[in-house]
Amino acid sequence: MRHSRFISGWRFRAVELLILLQVTWITFRKYRDIHKTLNALKALMQRNRAFIGNNRRYKIAQIGGRYFINYGMPAWPSRAFSRFVENFLDKEDHPDRPVLNALLFGITKKCNFQCEHCFEWFNLNKKEVLSKEQIVEVIQRFRETGVATVHLSGGEPLNRFRDVLHVLKEAPQDIEYWIYSNGFSLDAEKARMLKEAGLTGVAISVDHYLVEMHDGFRGVKGSFERAMQAAENCHDVGLAVCFSLCATGDMTSSLSLHRYAKMARKHGVKMVQILEPKAVGHYTGRDVSLAPEEIRNLENFFLEMNFTRSDEHDFPLIAYHGYYGRKLGCQGAANGYVYVDTDGYVHSCPFCQQQLYHALEGDLTHSLSQHMNSGCRVFPSEFNKINDKKMLTI
Repeated sequence: MRHSRFISGWRFRAVELLILLQVTWITFRKYRDIHKTLNALKALMQRNRAFIGNNRRYKIAQIGGRYFINYGMPAWPSRAFSRFVENFLDKEDHPDRPVLNALLFGITKKCNFQCEHCFEWFNLNKKEVLSKEQIVEVIQRFRETGVATVHLSGGEPLNRFRDVLHVLKEAPQDIEYWIYSNGFSLDAEKARMLKEAGLTGVAISVDHYLVEMHDGFRGVKGSFERAMQAAENCHDVGLAVCFSLCATGDMTSSLSLHRYAKMARKHGVKMVQILEPKAVGHYTGRDVSLAPEEIRNLENFFLEMNFTRSDEHDFPLIAYHGYYGRKLGCQGAANGYVYVDTDGYVHSCPFCQQQLYHALEGDLTHSLSQHMNSGCRVFPSEFNKINDKKMLTI
């Protein structure tokens, strides 16, 4: 059931126009006033420009009959996409009120890997705390804050496979659900069952284009091949696939990044997420911060893959959170998303490692209001500003 491809040229512009028409309708339906609608649409375009500058997208991924602008946004058309737009409008109307787009939720401590960069290293394979019913309740509570996308992580969430199926079937259906997975146990039957239960896609951790380097990073021999097979199983049933790369060492070079993109393309993957290493979890006490030149390479790669026209339109779309963070500040801390750990406690993001309050206790909206603007502090530096000459106008 391979129904994935990139749309570019006039077909992309046609889809882009249809998306704009729906966004306009959602906006007008909210305000019932032409002037307010136009002002809100202008604010939306300004927000988009703040993220991507003067760059212009030229392609979109079509997977299973829906369209993905990038990994961080719900697919269009979907109820989750409509809620994503409504969230933006609410945030513009009430900037001091927490309006979340996404929830990253660690639902299990269990994992069979020994990953070099694991931020949950000190919690792995301890006794589970949250029941499947409590997981659903947490998601239901966050839905009321506007959450349109939920990313289930861990540990390895497929170690609670039956509970994941329960969550997908019982949690709110106007939310888009993804799973972070190493892919090791994601066989064809599980992929089919996840798709039927309502999963949108799987972010599979792949940290190198070379088999032995990925396996060494993950601490499990054969993990690369199993990850590639997991991607194939997802493609076959119509699940979206994103490769998640923690960029360390030689993987920050331009040559390695382009080889990685070719590897992802070879396996039919339309989206890649790039994460930067942080000195938490298994990296605690280590200097793993990327050098300015390494960050520059990642940012140039992000801009090239997403915004540069070429004869080949089938390289993956890149989501690079560090790029956005340095431009606009931390998107966690209830400014866009939060992280809920395997004990049910809310953190600003997975890397802050500070339990602030329990997701099932008290007035969640009040807690989130107190939480806003307390996220990871982003340092300023000269390489965070992309030279205007490098900004691509397409």
